[in-house]
Amino acid sequence: MRAVLIAFALAFACGGGARAQGAAADGDDGRMQAVVERLVLDRAATIAALQRRADAREELLLAELAAKDRRLRAQTTEREAARAELERVTAERRELLAGIAARDRQFAADIEEYRRQVASIAGSPDPRKRAALQRYAEGDRAGGLAALVDIQRAETRAVAAGWREIAALARDRRDRGEMNTAEAIAIHEEAQKLDATDIRVSIELLSLYLEAGRLADAGRTAREALAHAQRDADRALALEGEGYVLARTGDLAGARARYEETLALRQRIAQNEPASLTARQRIAAVQLRLADLLIASGDPHAARLRAAAGLEITRQLAVLRPDSRTAQADLGTAWTKLGDADAAAFDFRAAGQSYAESVAVRQRLADANPGSVAAQRSLATALMRLGDTQVAAGDLADARAPFERAQAISQRMVDSDSGNVEARRNLGLSVEKLGELSMWQGDMPAARRLLEQSLGISQMLADAAPDNANAQSDLGQSFRRLGVALENAHDTAGARRRFEQGIEVFERLAQSGRSSAAAQREWFMSLQGLGDLLVAGGDADAARLRFEAALAIAERLAAARPDSGIAQRDRFATLWRLAKLPDGAVRWVQVVQALEALAVHRPLDEDERAGLDEARRRVAEAGR
Repeated sequence: MRAVLIAFALAFACGGGARAQGAAADGDDGRMQAVVERLVLDRAATIAALQRRADAREELLLAELAAKDRRLRAQTTEREAARAELERVTAERRELLAGIAARDRQFAADIEEYRRQVASIAGSPDPRKRAALQRYAEGDRAGGLAALVDIQRAETRAVAAGWREIAALARDRRDRGEMNTAEAIAIHEEAQKLDATDIRVSIELLSLYLEAGRLADAGRTAREALAHAQRDADRALALEGEGYVLARTGDLAGARARYEETLALRQRIAQNEPASLTARQRIAAVQLRLADLLIASGDPHAARLRAAAGLEITRQLAVLRPDSRTAQADLGTAWTKLGDADAAAFDFRAAGQSYAESVAVRQRLADANPGSVAAQRSLATALMRLGDTQVAAGDLADARAPFERAQAISQRMVDSDSGNVEARRNLGLSVEKLGELSMWQGDMPAARRLLEQSLGISQMLADAAPDNANAQSDLGQSFRRLGVALENAHDTAGARRRFEQGIEVFERLAQSGRSSAAAQREWFMSLQGLGDLLVAGGDADAARLRFEAALAIAERLAAARPDSGIAQRDRFATLWRLAKLPDGAVRWVQVVQALEALAVHRPLDEDERAGLDEARRRVAEAGR
């Protein structure tokens, strides 16, 4: 990697990227060399801003220099002084970006790879390709890229290298917000189809597939990338991508194994690069992914340890680089994950404090970079989590504002890129939360409208990704929540139908072996909700079947996590319902035992203490 750093620094310091070979004449050779340098400088500035590799001062200076560059290039044909000033601006940009590259090896490697690809086009013996590249450099990026694609497709013999070069420009356009995810995927697929051993294309295609929600394609690409990866860094990216796919498809054990292996690689890289802040940041990122996975597995206490470890690293990095947007964004993520772990353990006070910290960080970043999709999406997610804790604390009026802000942000993101699955999922979640809030506030028409809208989004995403366990679980959850709203609106038939549809979704997930602990608890709540509905309708026998199925799930979750107060409470709640049914197989002494087991894990709340007194009274009456 040291050779890459040296080559990169020399390319900037010497006033140009690699010299274009095979150009028609010396004049053309010099012109194309200048084109390559301009493209490399522009791309380096784009990556530095997009991936937050530069601090705030550097980003501001890069933006100012880029604006000067554009202004001066428009004047060079009119006045000699503009050419000299342009050379000074170019030298400043070169020096600034070389400094970023010197401290960030991955940034240096990314830019060196891009330089190699555009230099290859600049050195093409085909004058049409050189003209298209110059067109791209001069600002007509859509026209220049389209021309290169047309030339490549017209070749009598498709060449993988040509598509790799075009893919590099496609990444540049997409990062500028000028090309959507589906268009970028199509070009990268052409490149990978001709040469699956190209690790750089495979890693980028993996990232694009994940963003588009194409999990089967992402998993296949991750495995191919892993098979061809030679460096620890590439292996870590491929393993992390495969872990993400496995987590999304419900294989939590497989995902955890991939993340643990990724963490070991990241730690080894950090040991070999002790001065690299990026290496430490990536360790924190894996710790936070493991925290997510442990929450989904029903182990919030272990998740909190992982999240706290990730937060500690990100705090240190934020102190070391207070002007770095990367460090601040990572800090916001770490606060969110810590809040998630506390919320999963029903410690909503602690969760609310963490989410408030996350929102504050995310708001600053979104305000500083309103065009950043990542910044806006992260802010929307943090706002929804903050609203959740306010609802849990009974502050319904306060929760509406963060939910509405999250909805507005998510809608804008969907409008700008309809293929972005995460943005659409966030939109569905924010609408769902507003629907539930309206229900709790007594506005049943609004609740029904919003929850039906959310269900429509969940259904679309689930239909588009049948192998995505999270999408299927989201659909089941949407059915259940709409069922609850319909029940409160006294639409018994509609509520029953929605509960049953949700149960069918969760049953399919369980049969496929892809049901997470979170999905199983949603299944449990759907069965219990349907049982309550049937009791209210006088059908005790049908209700008993649902309650018994719910109890079986609660028993499994309690056995898997004997230290979980949540699982013990669920078990008690179902035993209570079964004990109240006529001729039930559950006795009140079992309810007492369940509540006493819950009291071992945490103090009973007022309703639970009253329930324990009632259950003991029933036991005493039965003994007389």
